[in-house]
Amino acid sequence: MRSHFIIVSALLSLCAPLFAQTPTNTVVETPKVLVTEKDLEAGDGCAAFSREGVYYCRVDIEYVADKPFSLVVKAPRNPFMGLWRHKLPASREPRRETCDFALVFAPDNLEFRVEGGGERTIRRLAVERIPHAEYVSVTTIPDPLRKGSPRHAQIKKSYAAAPANPVVLFGDSLTDNWRGARFAYMATNFPVVNAGICGDRIEHLLWRIEDMSGLLASNPPSVATFLIGTNNLKLGVTAEDILLGVRHLVKTLRNTCPQTKIIVFAIPPRAFPWRKRHLDFTDGANMMLSLFAPRRGKEDKGIYFFDFSPLLLDTDGVLIRPEYYENDALHFSDKGYAEVVTPFVSGAIRLVTAKNLPPGYIARMCDWAMYLNERFNYADYHFALEEQLAFESHRAALPAHWMKVFAKLAADPSYTPEMPDEYLRMEREEGLPDSLKQNR
Repeated sequence: MRSHFIIVSALLSLCAPLFAQTPTNTVVETPKVLVTEKDLEAGDGCAAFSREGVYYCRVDIEYVADKPFSLVVKAPRNPFMGLWRHKLPASREPRRETCDFALVFAPDNLEFRVEGGGERTIRRLAVERIPHAEYVSVTTIPDPLRKGSPRHAQIKKSYAAAPANPVVLFGDSLTDNWRGARFAYMATNFPVVNAGICGDRIEHLLWRIEDMSGLLASNPPSVATFLIGTNNLKLGVTAEDILLGVRHLVKTLRNTCPQTKIIVFAIPPRAFPWRKRHLDFTDGANMMLSLFAPRRGKEDKGIYFFDFSPLLLDTDGVLIRPEYYENDALHFSDKGYAEVVTPFVSGAIRLVTAKNLPPGYIARMCDWAMYLNERFNYADYHFALEEQLAFESHRAALPAHWMKVFAKLAADPSYTPEMPDEYLRMEREEGLPDSLKQNR
């Protein structure tokens, strides 16, 4: 587990400018052209380049193609390690597009490829390195893939018929599949609209929210939830891209519905079907998304972050619990929805709308989780075994604590949560949250 947090720490340091409240001064480097159409022709549709010092890149392409094709960055001689992929539509007339991609952790030598497309002519191609300040993540550009989608039309119709100030659940197939009998409990407890669409990525959802802006403005939801991003990760986008995209989603919805409470959920664990080991790439993205968690001393802006991922893993946090997943090790089973997703999501909605929470309660709990994360990260290699075991158990301790609070709120809406004894002990003995301030 230690290696996971070393990687996360590196991600956070690379993307530190994202966390600042004001823009930071960055060194602007002269763009360097890495690949041209001549390189691609010489390599029969494949051009090698070194990743040394290359983190943010821009592709400028002009082409004609009778079928859609893709621009791909991969490790040499490795058909499975796709680091970035961008699909381009067919066009019989000359078409020009630009797109950016980021490479944070990747092999030193890479290949830029063009795949598919049938008969095509690339009239111009420039792959160049750009400064971080100029980088535009694909997750922040609305993609109208769902324009004309029957499912999107159905969502708009359901929202238009919803009562005043409903709860709306935005997401991909993890939300879309949560319907029928699986969804009955949610539907009987909240005026709720399921706004999930299978296959959605962050940029697709961004377009959908913009397209629904009139409906949302005329009847603002009381609570909106986001469970999105797993489909972006499989395309090789970075944790930074996930954060940028979800921030854009939150900002777009907040501009339309300033009073709506927004809950961002962590990207759930996933695995290869033939190997139930949790894939680590969700960890970095979720550490980024945790920046949405309220912090003590800061104004409550009505934006919250909750993570039920540890409840879907075994006690070591390594393997997914197969009873909570379908055979693809990605989508939730009926048991997963019944025992984890439904009670956790409905409980989080109850918590953020509760009228009787102690001052700063959610922020203090989030501080506790961040404190233990940082304590683990900053420890040396002689980290005491008993402390490591305490930290590992804590991975599920906070979600388990939330579950208990959620259940009590469901039984008694006037219930007033209390701080856990373990938190109070740490606050008394170790000076929370002062230790947090020192490390930030």
